Amino acid sequence: SISADGRTIVANQHNWRSQFDIAPADAPDQMKSLTLSSSLNVWGWDWLSDGRLVMSEGGDVRLVDTAGTESLIFSDHAHISDQVAACGKYIVLRQIGRSGGAETNLWRMNLDGTDQKQLTSGRTDRNPECAGDFPWVYYGDFADNSHVKRVSMEGGTPETVVNAAVGVFALSPDGSKVLSFNVREFDHKLVLRADSVDRQTTEYFDIDQRAIYPMHFSPDGKSVVYTVRDRGVDNLWEQDLRSTNRHQLTHFDKEHIQRFAFSPDGTKLAIQRGHLEQDAVLIRDTAR
Repeated sequence: SISADGRTIVANQHNWRSQFDIAPADAPDQMKSLTLSSSLNVWGWDWLSDGRLVMSEGGDVRLVDTAGTESLIFSDHAHISDQVAACGKYIVLRQIGRSGGAETNLWRMNLDGTDQKQLTSGRTDRNPECAGDFPWVYYGDFADNSHVKRVSMEGGTPETVVNAAVGVFALSPDGSKVLSFNVREFDHKLVLRADSVDRQTTEYFDIDQRAIYPMHFSPDGKSVVYTVRDRGVDNLWEQDLRSTNRHQLTHFDKEHIQRFAFSPDGTKLAIQRGHLEQDAVLIRDTAR
């Protein structure tokens, strides 16, 4: 906001302070911190099949192993990469404005950053997700009512797999189901929505009413792990999709969960946690 005389500006400053922790998937409370070389915010990350993490940080994309050793594979500060997904022998990243306008599109590249290829050409493509070595990348098309679509890793015409306003979703390990949150109309309760990609059918499951994103399928695809926020603190809970049985996985006493993911072999769990610092900043013109 600017004052009437144009000499003073007040602005909100938001800084996300986060940390990375890695634990055995069967003992998620045994977290060990992952130290990164930069203190910049990591916007998107995913597990590679070899046990390393791919991370987008500012205009850079880096590979990081669990010991903290890093390698820079791609850098483009003119077209920021804010989301990444590990897709077999490829990395898929979302870049802002690289297509020539203000669009956000998905691009594919090799694990060493070479052989870059544009995969989508919508106005606002987001949240790329892949399942193993399957030759598809799934994503939300925000400009098309937040429908879930998929496109071949070789490019081509995308196809709609969930013809509903889903937006943020979780993809099953075999690529057969898309999971999202939904509010049931008749009683306004939060439920899980599971859409079958091949059969084009939809199922609904009762869940904890405190559940929020992020969420993922368990490595075996038989249950879902979602975040529960209780008294300002986030923890992970697991629920069997064949029943309403659920149990708490982590027991943190502070911070919010920004993202989590299981390693492809199902043995490790990585969690990005932190908090948002917000300040009011006053800027005065003292030149006059």
